[in-house]
Order: sequence, then structure tokens, then C-alpha cells
Amino acid sequence: MAMLVIFVLIERRAAHPLLPLRIFRNRVRAGGYLALTLAMASMFAMFYFLTLFVQQILGYSPLRTGVAFLPFALGIVVTATVAGRAMTRIQPRIIAGIGTLLAAFSMAMFSRPLVNDSPAAAVLAATGGATVGGNVSYWGQVFPYLITMAVGMGMVLAGLTPASLHRLAPQDTGVGSGLFNAAQQLGGSGGLAVLSRRRLYRQGGDITDRHGK
Repeated sequence: MAMLVIFVLIERRAAHPLLPLRIFRNRVRAGGYLALTLAMASMFAMFYFLTLFVQQILGYSPLRTGVAFLPFALGIVVTATVAGRAMTRIQPRIIAGIGTLLAAFSMAMFSRPLVNDSPAAAVLAATGGATVGGNVSYWGQVFPYLITMAVGMGMVLAGLTPASLHRLAPQDTGVGSGLFNAAQQLGGSGGLAVLSRRRLYRQGGDITDRHGK
């Protein structure tokens, strides 16, 4: 965050800035970059935590986990292609808005699978007898929402892409498209860092509470 602030201060004073701040004066573009950053923050964090869940709770191997995520990759490619063609008839903001709602619904449903976290189940899992997620079905409780998440994010990406170039001057189109990609990386890395740190903080608090310290 500090480096980002320093970068902005330098760009404001530079005679030929790498990132002209005039790009953010248009509300459509600025809103699009912000929405994309937040969307990528949620998606990258979802992948991280869902991977831990599938491997550590469902007991999948790394290879099997990768195969389990393939439907998401296929879904987002197909949806983005279809949504891109639909923008000739439907406004991009409507497509992005529906996609955001679908993604939010999917992430809410990912939090619903219940695992058997009783002491007996934990001991059995630790000895290799079973996994604490033995009662969780990938096809029933993970796969359906992986598909809705893919559809939602495909619509978000397709709907926000035009916003990155909305009314840009010809000399700024390269910077605008580059910023679109940068927003994805910044949102993904920043969101994962914040949410994983929050998770570790909560785990530390739970451990402290259990030991009464």
C-alpha cells in the first residue's frame, strides 16, 4: 500500500508519467477498475481457500484438485465469449451486475458445507482413517457453485472490459488496457493477502480462547 501511494505521488509530478492520472477522471473507467479489483480479490481468495478445503477436508490429491477446478476454467471462457457477443443487445453494466450477483451467491454457498469436526472425527482423520469432510459431496456442494461462480466471473470480465477503454483518447488506449490487467493482479494479490491474514488472525484468537490465555 505504501508503495502504491509513493507511485501515485511520483506519477503526479512526472512530466511524462507511466500512468497518466487523467485516466481516472472518467467515472465509468474509474468505477470499472475498482469493480474489477474487488472482483479479482474475491476470486483469487476463493481459489486459495477452496483449494485448501478440497485438499485438506475432502482429502483430494493435488492432481485431483486441479482436475476438479477444470470446469471453472471452461465455464469462464465459454461465458465470457457468450457475454461478449450479448453486449450488442444488453448493456455491459447489466451483464457485469448480474455476474457480480452470481459470484456473490456462489461464494455464500461455498461457506455452507458442514463438516464433522467432532473430536472423534478429528482423531480418525489424523490417523489416516478418514477425512473430516467425508460427509461433504464435491458434486453436490462444490461443483454446482463452481459453475455459477465461473458464469458470474465470465460475465463480470466481459462487462467490465469495455469500461477500461470507455471514452479514452487514442494515445491512452494502451495505458487503459494495461491498467485493466494490472487491476486484476493488484486485486488478486491484495485480496488474498488481506483475507488470508484475517483468517490467520482469527485462528490465533480461537487458539488463545481455547487455552484461556
